Amino acid sequence: MRRHRERSGCSDAPEGRGLALREVLLALLEPRSEEIRDPREERLAALLRQRFLERRSPEWVREQLHLSRSSFFEEQRRALDLLADRLRREGELLRRETHRPRPLPPGPEDLSGREDLRRGILRRLLGERPLLALWGLPGVGKTALALDAARHPDLRERYPDGILWAPLGPEGSPSEVLQRWASDLGLSPERIRNAPDGEALGALAAEALGNRRCLLVLDDLWDPLSARLLRAGGKGCGHLLTTRLAEVALEFAGPRGTLRVPELDPRASR
Repeated sequence: MRRHRERSGCSDAPEGRGLALREVLLALLEPRSEEIRDPREERLAALLRQRFLERRSPEWVREQLHLSRSSFFEEQRRALDLLADRLRREGELLRRETHRPRPLPPGPEDLSGREDLRRGILRRLLGERPLLALWGLPGVGKTALALDAARHPDLRERYPDGILWAPLGPEGSPSEVLQRWASDLGLSPERIRNAPDGEALGALAAEALGNRRCLLVLDDLWDPLSARLLRAGGKGCGHLLTTRLAEVALEFAGPRGTLRVPELDPRASR
């Protein structure tokens, strides 16, 4: 709403905010073929336009729509539900435009000799069960492979709402990760501060993600107890973990979702 008010030149006074709200309501209640496919839905929008935007009396609207008094108030209730649903959808679109995940850290310059691994990672994250844990010794390139995958154009298309990257390490805090995700996705600082524990923060992060299609990347997780807590995304999200510990990988993705990253054969990179 604020962005629309500023774009339309309305002031921040109550009158200006009221005018901006009226413009938004007018836009929402105009018939749009791509949004209103049911003639009955258009009838409800017409009731709202006449009743609240054109300031017609309930009696006048009832006569125009050939409704009894009881039917009119039932129709009006349903029409207000329709408007509330459209406002929620507009709010969700605004949040998606305003709150975007932070940029990724710099990626690897050379992954020579890792072509098969790169293809396998991409295939899994584009599949029906996009849940993958990469594990292996320190320095074998797990983070580099994760960054490489996160930048792939096919994954960017699969997850258009962005990449949520979380660097952890032995001292990493899952609660801080969940707080950052919830903040990046538009939840208020007050709600985040009032979350009593990690479970509540996980629920907040899941709420913020909603129906978004994001790729959640957890880099260098050490704690198996945090693995499930950080799988916060819904059905539209993919999850990628890197860890040096096989038990963490298994806790996060199960046997089917783990992939060991071996040491690179020096001959493979020549």
